[in-house]
This record gives sequence, C-alpha cells and structure tokens, in this order.
Amino acid sequence: MVSNGLDTAGKQIRMFRTFIPPEGMTEAKARKAAMLEAERFEADVKADRISERLKFGVYAEIWMRDYCRESVAPTTYDRNRIAIDQLMSVFGHLYLDQLTPLQIQRGYMTIKKNGYTKGGIHREYSVQTIRRLHQVLSSSLSTAVRWGKMPENPCNRVVLPRDSNPDKSVKSLTDDETDSFLRFLEEPYAYVVTRKNGQEIKGTKMLPLQYRIFLKLVIFGSFRREELIPLKWSDIDQNSCTITIRRAAARVKDQGLVIKDTKTKGSRRSVTIPKELIEELQELKRWQDKLRYDCGTKWEGNDENWVFIQSLGKMMDLSSPNKVMRETIKRYNASHEDQLPQINIHGLRHTSATLLIANNVDIRTVSARLGHSNTSTTMNIYAHALRKKDQEAADVLAAIFEKK
Repeated sequence: MVSNGLDTAGKQIRMFRTFIPPEGMTEAKARKAAMLEAERFEADVKADRISERLKFGVYAEIWMRDYCRESVAPTTYDRNRIAIDQLMSVFGHLYLDQLTPLQIQRGYMTIKKNGYTKGGIHREYSVQTIRRLHQVLSSSLSTAVRWGKMPENPCNRVVLPRDSNPDKSVKSLTDDETDSFLRFLEEPYAYVVTRKNGQEIKGTKMLPLQYRIFLKLVIFGSFRREELIPLKWSDIDQNSCTITIRRAAARVKDQGLVIKDTKTKGSRRSVTIPKELIEELQELKRWQDKLRYDCGTKWEGNDENWVFIQSLGKMMDLSSPNKVMRETIKRYNASHEDQLPQINIHGLRHTSATLLIANNVDIRTVSARLGHSNTSTTMNIYAHALRKKDQEAADVLAAIFEKK
C-alpha cells in the first residue's frame, strides 16, 4: 500500500498493488522480489503514473473505441474485437497494474486449455492463436503506456509457448504441378444438370474467362486475392503490360464487402504481366462490354468499371475465387492420376513467389512484386525456398572443389 495524498474530503488516498511470487521461488528471493516491486510501485505512484486504477475490461473498451476505431483498418478492428473478447475472459477483472508477466502467462495457458468445441470434440487453441492474442494484448498495453496508464508494458517480459510444429508453410504447387494446372484451365470439362422433373442435361463447357484470367494473374503477377477483386480497367496499362494496385477489398462485420486502402504502402505497386495475359484481358473487356449492353438498365456495375464482376456488373464477391479454385482442383484430381494439393488463392500466390525464387529472380524483385514493405518480410515467409537455393549454392561450390 502507498499513500497518494488526500482526496477532496481530506481523506488519505491509498493505492494498492498485489504481488504474487513465481512458483518455486525461495522465501528469501520472494521477499526481495516483493520489496523491489513495492519500490517500483511507490515510484509509479509518486510519478503520477497510476493516478487512476482501471480494470483491463474497462480499459480494453476504451482502447477499442478511442484507438482502434480511428487508427486501424476495419478488418483489423474486427480481428482485434474477437481477440479482446477472448482476453477479457481471463484478464477483464484485473486492474492494469495487476497485469504482471506471470499473470499474463498463466492467463494464456488458461485460454489455451479452455480451447473450443468443434463437432462435439474439445480442442485446445494452437500456439499460433495464443501468439495472435499476445500481439493484440501487447498492442493495447503499449497504448496504455503512451497514455500514461501504465509505467511499462508487461508483455515485453512474457515468455510465449513454443510451437511444436513451426514448419507449417503454406501449401503451393511445384513447377510441374503449376504447368499441369495452367493447361487444365484451358480444357473443357463435362457437366450434368438435373432438372426438377428428373431429366439430365449433359454437355461440356469451359471455366469462364474471367476466372481463368484471375487465377493466371495470381500466378504471373503474385497478386493478393483482395487486390484483384476491386481491380478496375483503368488500372491496366496495355501498352506497358502493367497492372497497378491502388486499393483492396475486405469483408467487414455489419458492412459487408468494402473497399479499403492497400495492406501496406509497398502494396501500392505496378507489376508487369505477360503480353498474352493482356490479350486475354482485352478479350474479357469485349465480352464485358457486350454483357453490359445486353443488360441495359439492369446493369448494376454503375460506372465503377470493375474487371472481375458478378452477373449484372457488381464487383466479384471475395469468396468466389477460392470457391472456383477448390472446384477446379477437385475436377483435376477426379480425372488425373497425378493429384494436385488442395490449395487456395493464397497458396497460388505462394506458388508464384516460390517459383520466382527457384528460378533465381533476386529477392528484391520478388519482394516488390509481392507488395511487401521490405525484403526481410519476404525472406522470413519464404525461408524454406531460400534454404533450398542456399543448398544449391553449396553444391555448386562443392562441385568446383571436386573437379580440382
């Protein structure tokens, strides 16, 4: 307990902090640690760093309202909201000054063990989930430090659990698999439609051109799904064979599909694509112009001029490309002995980057095409591909010495 002056009624203001020594600490060490904590607490009170005690539950709502709502993207706000709700279950009743590194670590273990139930089966939360929660908690408490509500961020001294399986790289296609996939996109496939009266109508058809182009652009341009969805015809320069990314799409709770700024400043970029894809885009534009003319007043695209659209001109839904991707790979695997891994659009982008690295494209160029803010991000994500190239480099040097 530390005295913090008198209130308006002339009564002494008393401030309290609870210290719980870590398990296994000797009595002498616990007593010394408690004295150090008491000294730190008294210094905080005298420096007016703990002028108002806030419970984490109250503070978290203030942080969401006054910081997150104004400073982060809508999708990030939604993710933070989910994380804060989980953190509230173990930290909501604690005052900010009670959030010690030990208390936080214990809270994480509780959340992990409580887990969730899916299909009637109880599962613990993964280490990745705990790490994501830690990022949100640390961000919120860093703001508390800046606002003068805490002297330091206790998350900086938290030891996070280790991932027992750290190598969980995103699935991607190999060189041969990518070639097979691209060839399959251009092949017609059989379909069967059953009418209400039981009559079956059989035939063959091609995957719609706009979906074929979308999937190719991910491979040949390394684009994100949310970058291609709001692409406009004005973003395509046919003369220089480049596509400029200026915006991104996101699904936000209570708002639906919205247009937002790109993920990072580096994401705003121009990427060169093969001339053959420009020609296919020209064909798509002619088809779309005819569709717009045929729709007449029913056209819902207004003057947005989206490249990828729904049946009446609205921007393509964010979920459509992954759905088409799943169906395409399913059809391929049903008709071929060699099987393709079931990957999504993100896996296709991952394929693009991995193939570029495998074919000796320098990391700075790969990073720029991916829209990463810096090359270190690219190197961290694609460390597995870079390790393989490093091994190849070692083999080349070994071969030189063998010749001697």
